[in-house]
Amino acid sequence: YEEKKLDDELSSKIFDRYLTDLDYSKSYFLASDIQSFEKYRLLLDDALTRGNLIPAFEIYNQYHQRVLERLSFLITTTETGFDQWKFNVDETLETDRENAHWVANKETLKDLWRKQLKNRVLSLKLTDKSLPDIQELLLKRFKSQLNRVQQTKGEDAFQIYLNAFTHNYDPHTE
Repeated sequence: YEEKKLDDELSSKIFDRYLTDLDYSKSYFLASDIQSFEKYRLLLDDALTRGNLIPAFEIYNQYHQRVLERLSFLITTTETGFDQWKFNVDETLETDRENAHWVANKETLKDLWRKQLKNRVLSLKLTDKSLPDIQELLLKRFKSQLNRVQQTKGEDAFQIYLNAFTHNYDPHTE
């Protein structure tokens, strides 16, 4: 194990890692969410020392809310079907979002979710599945994901947060 002092530098690394662990594809948080969390960047070390988990849970709760919003959007959109979708429209989707910027607003975020869904539909179409079969398959997946997300407990959030912390000491420690 590396001997690292729990200080502001490590706090910043924990902060970045935690956000990455929660939203590596930058598909949930808005830029305004990240901006509001910045107040914790250099305070996580102090909070951890005092056993204060409020910052971790505030960030996690916002993430959880965004996941619920996304799944609700995907389920509603999928339920309406894909018959009216135009697959010959010239649009792009950045699939490797590691270096992408956080999305500016909810409308842009919903457009990203729509494009990601459209990408899934197209991928399934390429396997010769029919649109009704794709709709049924995706609805089943999204409802299953929603069920799992709704069963999330406090210890799940705590585990992700502590993994972000311990990763800075040893990347193989969970």
